[in-house]
Amino acid sequence: MIWRANGLEKKQKYNMEFNFNLKIANILREVSRLNPFENSRKREIIEIRSVLIKILRDYQGLTLYEIADFFRSNNKAMDHSTVIYSLKNYEVYTSYNSKLIGWYDFIVHALFQSGEFEKSFIAKRKVLKNRIDCLNKKNLDELLMYSEALASEQINKINTLYI
Repeated sequence: MIWRANGLEKKQKYNMEFNFNLKIANILREVSRLNPFENSRKREIIEIRSVLIKILRDYQGLTLYEIADFFRSNNKAMDHSTVIYSLKNYEVYTSYNSKLIGWYDFIVHALFQSGEFEKSFIAKRKVLKNRIDCLNKKNLDELLMYSEALASEQINKINTLYI
């Protein structure tokens, strides 16, 4: 009976994550007015698909196979090698189409503003890195001092545990 409960919990968690990933795709579709699941090789569709793949990989922590499964479940033929190719070409796409960066940033911002998204450690670090890039020198110096204080506080806590 315990095994069935765990299986049910896993299925419910999978469904919640799938629905959230679908919500991300729908927001991207509304913002860009392009469907990432469209079976097309048009440049703009390939680029928007790449944005979605990058968000799913970076912020949802999906594996290459999970991303491919997500697209297949939305009637878009894809395998893990297509996901790899899309991720590798994301930077190229953004160098030619600056709207992609804006859409990516908009979706990431929307994710973190919604209360539904559970921020993982990796996702938090990525968001901080992006925000640090936007700081001026004065704010960067203040952040550095604050981070040094936090780090020394953390080291002191660790030292008191082992003494």
